[in-house]
Amino acid sequence: MYVREGAVNKIRAKRQGQFFDQYIATLVAEASKLNMTKEEVIQLIERGFRNEHHPN
Repeated sequence: MYVREGAVNKIRAKRQGQFFDQYIATLVAEASKLNMTKEEVIQLIERGFRNEHHPN
């Protein structure tokens, strides 16, 4: 199967845009309701990445 050059990058960019709309925007709105700072949200995201590789 031949994939046209650049098609993979276009698909990835589209999915990243969808990821922002579906997850990040919602996360930021919820964090704002909880009066969380950007730094607190980043800490939680970093914790999530650490746990991804080393689950409890």
